[in-house]
Amino acid sequence: MADSFRQRVIRADGRAFNIVQHRAHLTYCYTGCCCGITERGYAAVPSDVYTQEWLGRKIRNHVHLTKGGCLGPCALANVVSLVFDGKSIWFHSVNSPWQVRQIFDYIDAMLAADRFLQPPTELSEFVFNYYDWDVRKPSEIVAASTLVRTAPDATGAIMLLSHADTDLLTLIKASELLPAELRVSAFSLNALRNEDQLGVLINGEMAKARVIIVRCHGPLSCIPGFDRLRAACIERRQSLVLVSGCGENSSEFSETINVPADVMQSAGGYLALGGVQNFAELFRFLSDRLMLTGFGYAPPSPMPEHGIYMPNMDVATLEDWERQADPLRPTVAVLFYRAHLQSGNTDVFNALIDALEGQGLNPLPIAMASLTRRISSAAGVSCSRMYVRYTENTAMVSLSARDKLTKVKSRERRSLAAMRFALPPACTRPIPREPPPARRPPRHLRCASYALDYSPAPLT
Repeated sequence: MADSFRQRVIRADGRAFNIVQHRAHLTYCYTGCCCGITERGYAAVPSDVYTQEWLGRKIRNHVHLTKGGCLGPCALANVVSLVFDGKSIWFHSVNSPWQVRQIFDYIDAMLAADRFLQPPTELSEFVFNYYDWDVRKPSEIVAASTLVRTAPDATGAIMLLSHADTDLLTLIKASELLPAELRVSAFSLNALRNEDQLGVLINGEMAKARVIIVRCHGPLSCIPGFDRLRAACIERRQSLVLVSGCGENSSEFSETINVPADVMQSAGGYLALGGVQNFAELFRFLSDRLMLTGFGYAPPSPMPEHGIYMPNMDVATLEDWERQADPLRPTVAVLFYRAHLQSGNTDVFNALIDALEGQGLNPLPIAMASLTRRISSAAGVSCSRMYVRYTENTAMVSLSARDKLTKVKSRERRSLAAMRFALPPACTRPIPREPPPARRPPRHLRCASYALDYSPAPLT
């Protein structure tokens, strides 16, 4: 019997699974409108025999068994479908345990021969073809690499490829500020699974763009088929702007295509500062410099690296927060990336704020460009090291073990550890990567952590 194979599949929520690939799929009709409906005069389906043979022959890793609904014509009940090595065989009138065992003997023979075989004589009279593949002229199969290449749109279009889904949300809002003649589009690199998928994108939507921006959170090698993208830009004379989403200054990001060095540096500045207005000015800037359109643009607008967030205020200060905070309650700082606030992706944090207030706490939401900064220096406020940190798929409540500013009683520790929050998912999806090695923090920063009961849902 041939060896089994596995495929690594990354689910929509970012989790990776090794899926066993099967060689065959056997499906029999059981809950349809006719098969097994004895009160209507149809023969019973020997369902127990299917399960016994499938388990007894130990072929579960090679053949998948499905008890299904209606499969085919009622006049031929009971109907069975078998797919082996991409070829389909249909059986009708499978009414007895003997016929089921003959089908499994047939499958065993093909597994032993390691190839598809024609049905044996015992089953040949029950074989029919429900598809017209044998009589219809097969259509020509066109590989993605041979699709018709489309020249870049002469009127100008700019496409953004980014690992940060907040970039895509920001662009949606920024597009409302752009001239109607300047067309923009975007694609999430998180959805890119293989080189063939990138090939379809290159020969499709990307072919219409004259300027392509790639904002990569990691090395360029993490983009499947990036060399193919670079080659296509050279062939079509498209401008390729490469920007590191992690702020790295590696030499590979300087190897742009048809882009002056000062344009690449300015584009990185617009994206690093973020915000709807800076995104709009970025696309105006690239249009004027690389496509000579003359829309006009403004330089990047400085954005605060951190700030207080209050759901009912556009711009909040620490004084605004202090006026509504209860001094008798413990204060909890909620740290999150500034990009969520700039793109309007704040529903998850509003829910977290409400949940903390419901537990008798003062939530102090702080939007930060980086979550590695200390709270005291980032927010300009002296507070307990008790905080809630929300990342892309994890929420933690942490209590300092050596906090001399605010003593937290053991009873309060237990109540915090017992909290359960029902949070909506953040808009961002985590980029699959290996976890970093664990590092023991300095003694004065060690803390006891309590995980919240939160499981992110897939992005839709």
